[in-house]
Amino acid sequence: MTAQRGTKKLVIVRNDAPDADNIAAFMLLLQWAKNAPDVELVIIFEPRPVDFSLAILKPDDQKQLDRLLKRHFPELGNPLKIRLNGLLTEQAISQVTNLSEEDRALLSMAVKPSKSSLEDPKLHDSLMARRLDSELHASLMARDLARCLNELPGSSRSQAKVTILVDMDALSDTSPVNLKCHAQEQLFNRTPEEISEFYGFMNLPRLQRQEEIRQWYKNRIKEADEKLQNSSIDVGCLDFRHLAERIMAAEGAMFTMQYPPAGHTHLLCLAKIEVIYMEQIVSY
Repeated sequence: MTAQRGTKKLVIVRNDAPDADNIAAFMLLLQWAKNAPDVELVIIFEPRPVDFSLAILKPDDQKQLDRLLKRHFPELGNPLKIRLNGLLTEQAISQVTNLSEEDRALLSMAVKPSKSSLEDPKLHDSLMARRLDSELHASLMARDLARCLNELPGSSRSQAKVTILVDMDALSDTSPVNLKCHAQEQLFNRTPEEISEFYGFMNLPRLQRQEEIRQWYKNRIKEADEKLQNSSIDVGCLDFRHLAERIMAAEGAMFTMQYPPAGHTHLLCLAKIEVIYMEQIVSY
C-alpha cells in the first residue's frame, strides 16, 4: 500500500459491505475516480461482529433444544420466537433444577447477550474473544474489498486514489454473524478452495476451531497486504480526528451514505472535532 497522499477533494462514502450491490457501487465510484485526478475516494467501512466459536446445531440437538424450551419456558412463547428474539437469559436457566450439564449447555446456546449483560464479569473473556474475532474479520474484509477494487480490469486502475477506513468502534457486542451460515457472503473475495478450508475448521472442537480460524485470518491478512503493497489503495482504521484534519486541509469534501442514522453519527463526530479545532484557533 502506498504512503499518505495529498488530495484536493475528498469523496467520503460510508457503507457496511459486502453484498453484490455495494461492491458494484464501489467499482462504479472507482471507475469515476480514475477520471478525476484531483479527487480521492474515502470508503468508511462499517463491519459486523462475528464469533469464531459459533457453530450450527445438529438436527438432534435442535430438536432437544426446542423440547427444553417448551418444557421449561412456555411463558416466553414458542421455541422459534424465544431463539430469534433472544428472550432466554442465563439467569432464567440457572433457576431451572434437575438439568443435565448437556441440556444446560444446550439452553445456553439460545441466549443472546443483551446490552445490560455486557458488564457481567463472567462475560468479559468471551466478549474480548469475540472482539478479537470481529477485528480480524473486519481487517480481512477491508483488504478483500481493496483487492477487489485493485483487480478491476483496465491499465489505468492504479491512478485512482482510494482509502478504506474500518470503523472498529462500530462493532457491536451483540448479535454476531455465524460464519458457518454466512462465510460465502462475508468472505466474498476468497477462492472456493479457501472457503472449503474455512468450513473444514467448523468440524473442530470450539477452542481449537477459534485458534485455527484466527491463524487462518492472520495468514490471509498478511497475504493481502503483500498483494496491495504497490497499489494506490490504502487500508487502515478510522480515526475521526485524523479524517477531520484531512477534510479541513482538502479543497472540498462530499459525503454520501447508504444508511443515514449511522452516517449522521459520523458527521456529528466530525462536526464536533471541527468545533474543537475552531475554538483552539480562536483562542490563539
